[in-house]
Amino acid sequence: MTTVSTQAKRFTLDRLLLTCWYLTVFSAPFGDCLLRIALPIGGHFFLFRGMILLTCFVYLLYLLRRRENPLCGLFKPERRSVILAVCMLVYGLVSVLWASSVGAWFSKLFTMCQMFAMTFLFLKLCRDSKVMRNTMWIMGITVLITALGGLAELWHGPYFDTPYRDYSYVFFDKAFYAPIFTYYNPNGLSVYLLFTLECLVLYMAHNWNTPTSVQNKRLLWAFAAGMCLTLFLSCADAGRLSILSIPVILLGLAVWLLLRYKKGLLVFAALALTLSFVYVGENYLQVKYQAEQTAIEIRQLFEKPGQPTPEQPVPDDPTPPPQEKNPHGTLYTLTPSAKDTAAYESLSQSDGVRVTLLKDSVQMICESHGLGIGLSNVEPRLREMDNTGGLYSVHCFVMEVLAEFGIFALIPLLAVGLSILRALWLEFYAALRARDKKRMAMPLLLFFTAIAYAPLSTANSSSWGIQAMWFYLAMLLLYSGQLTEEISDNFVTAKNG
Repeated sequence: MTTVSTQAKRFTLDRLLLTCWYLTVFSAPFGDCLLRIALPIGGHFFLFRGMILLTCFVYLLYLLRRRENPLCGLFKPERRSVILAVCMLVYGLVSVLWASSVGAWFSKLFTMCQMFAMTFLFLKLCRDSKVMRNTMWIMGITVLITALGGLAELWHGPYFDTPYRDYSYVFFDKAFYAPIFTYYNPNGLSVYLLFTLECLVLYMAHNWNTPTSVQNKRLLWAFAAGMCLTLFLSCADAGRLSILSIPVILLGLAVWLLLRYKKGLLVFAALALTLSFVYVGENYLQVKYQAEQTAIEIRQLFEKPGQPTPEQPVPDDPTPPPQEKNPHGTLYTLTPSAKDTAAYESLSQSDGVRVTLLKDSVQMICESHGLGIGLSNVEPRLREMDNTGGLYSVHCFVMEVLAEFGIFALIPLLAVGLSILRALWLEFYAALRARDKKRMAMPLLLFFTAIAYAPLSTANSSSWGIQAMWFYLAMLLLYSGQLTEEISDNFVTAKNG
């Protein structure tokens, strides 16, 4: 009787833990816009914040009931990532002693704890194939809701309050709103969509066993459709760094398809059509002018010599000359530019501000002798410098971490990165020696997504609150760790044999 009762309690606790986890994943893209409640002391409560706290509490009860060590079973890259998180948390706690604002320090520390906890829960819970599959389904549903919401905002305008409400996107000579959804920043939407799509394609590739599987083909085409929509929304949001990361992701997918499923390369036809559609829409007047001029030249070419040319009526509104590519190219900037500013001037302004922010961050690292200036102290320091036109976010996630934590994040971060690269290289080298093309595909895909991480994590002003980025990092750690484990097992088997 006791055994049955204990098993029932464990079953109930397991179900509660998974339910909380699935709700956490579902609420992630909505941030503080879903069930937002103002607290009497200050700040706000919202669904994601409540669910991540509840999931952590239930997981703690789960560990206590099972008497399980949470670090048991982690692969080498995952263990090193835990060391990185501990170093950052300890240094973050200590840095309250010289924090410029205790409120800002606590807010950032709390966000950091949430993201680290969510990443750790992903690593532990999604080791189960069923939990991973359900998590990916939920992420697929949320990315669809987010993308369709952003698409609807083109006509409706932003659903939530944002300083970018007045941004517009000119398409086929008509002005539309710039889609933002719940991210308050045009870059945030495209960054979330791309990181989530990376997670989905990694899951598809990792579980691609039979090329003729109908489910695999559907997943591939679903990814292609999602990437087409994301490409369009990234252009509408003017996310230059997001757009820059798309070819890297697609190159990784192309390499993977060449090694695993060559027929799947057909999906790039849909992407090419989408890119052509976006180009024509953004440069409608220019394309229209060139098409009309080409039609006139072709008609004149087939006219017989000496044949009188019929008089053409003079139109009231003659064809306008070709205009600058995307006349609303000021969207492709970090901040709204002055009225009547040319696109290339706005781009130079944006790039100059980003470079200045990076230089200021390097100066902070030098001033602290590589020890970091402390959690949440970057923005006040940028205000003191006052040379970035009113922008006080670093706009580079890795540089922001290094400026605040210094060598306390740099050294363990290098250890994590090197362990991931080592796992990918060893797996690729072993597959190369065995001439196993299928085995080469996964480490190459992981490598290309890791390259795309650099511009993608830098696109937004700060990536601490982009939950999809942490999901991707968790998958990168999990899959690279599995490759390390497989290499070790194969080495032991070969040695014993």
